[in-house]
Amino acid sequence: MTDPSIYVSPFLDVIQSDDIPATATTVALQSVLKILCLGMFDKKTPGARDVINSAITAITGYRLEKTNPVAEDAVMMRILHILTAIMRHRASILLTDQSICIVVNTCF
Repeated sequence: MTDPSIYVSPFLDVIQSDDIPATATTVALQSVLKILCLGMFDKKTPGARDVINSAITAITGYRLEKTNPVAEDAVMMRILHILTAIMRHRASILLTDQSICIVVNTCF
């Protein structure tokens, strides 16, 4: 199997970038969600531990712009949706305790 970071990392880079508008971030978040929903990797896939924990770091590290409240609300809803999908994913068993705490703190 292919290392999932090959196809997830470009989207995580967009999410972490400060120079990307909220609309592009929403597209990157949708792409990550699609990859998760398609089950393109599981707990046995090499690199799955790194990619699923990196996704938590990138997604929860996103800083909202205060310029477009509507777009930012859409991004926040997408983030919560993805965090839920990560927790339900087959590879979620590979999440570190710190990543799980970050997800819980972000959602609540």
